[in-house]
Amino acid sequence: MDEKTLLEVKDLSIYFNLREGVLKAIDGISFNVDKNSTVGIVGESGSGKSVTAQAIMRILPETAEIKTGEINYYKDPANPIKIHELPDKSPILGNIRGKEISMIFQEPMSAFSPLHTIGHQMIECLRLHTPMTKQEARERAIEMLAKVGISNPEKRVDQYSFELSGGMRQRAMIAIALSTNPSIVIADEPTTSLDVTIQAQILKLMKDMQAEFNMSIIFITHNLGVIAQMADMIQVMYLGKIMESGTAEEIFYEPRHPYTINLLKAIPKIGSNANGKLEAIPGQIPGPFDVQKGCKFCTRCPSAIKGLCDLRTPELKKYSETHSVSCWKCLEQEK
Repeated sequence: MDEKTLLEVKDLSIYFNLREGVLKAIDGISFNVDKNSTVGIVGESGSGKSVTAQAIMRILPETAEIKTGEINYYKDPANPIKIHELPDKSPILGNIRGKEISMIFQEPMSAFSPLHTIGHQMIECLRLHTPMTKQEARERAIEMLAKVGISNPEKRVDQYSFELSGGMRQRAMIAIALSTNPSIVIADEPTTSLDVTIQAQILKLMKDMQAEFNMSIIFITHNLGVIAQMADMIQVMYLGKIMESGTAEEIFYEPRHPYTINLLKAIPKIGSNANGKLEAIPGQIPGPFDVQKGCKFCTRCPSAIKGLCDLRTPELKKYSETHSVSCWKCLEQEK
């Protein structure tokens, strides 16, 4: 394993055992998170982005099962922690979750308890993971609220989440995630419900906090415009599989997979005809229980090769040290 690697997700498959049947949510994905870097995970709704994050945090619902694969945390490279093997009530897992790896949830209004103040929840987290006294934890909470740009933090620390605006709630969520100095922060759609001005402020805040705390970020979003500003490496997911993986430059300037290319075409462009329509990806995402052979994207792919794409699943092929694509069309073009 590369000495820069902090987290390794290897051949991870996750199934949901539901009344309707078995749902394969994640199908053999692999990626690494390096120290002090940002990995972006993008894709349409239902691609498995949030399930991947929940698996890393080990907060999957009871119906979910890690069927195959590994999640290895390399804080000590000589003694990696196999997160996927830890018992649910393991003290090691309890220390990792929230201390070493923390999460910024998609909707802070539902992530924060409405019955307790913001400060109470931050203090509880700090006292759980550090030897701080209650007063020291309160001072740390106020300090972190100030760091993320919340005005009058001495007052806000005693307020409830519903008393804060959407932007302030998201800042408070970032503050609680960073209060324990984690090595990795998972940001699950952290700007989805915010207007564009607040989005820009939150993104800048996260980049500033990353530089100050030397942490790694896993940034989950469906917005390619957002990920372009944040990520060093990008994983493009569709129906539980990674279709394309590469640096931000490779994904945006040298996209190879038809799914990635179509996602990029759907981004609004400055200077385009105001009356023009955005290009949409044809077709619809198959149902969760639809059994499908071959490439998962072939039913919507304008370049699908009949008799190949609909029958056989392509493996990820490396085009550079960092750029990999899972597509029969790309392989056929090389012949």
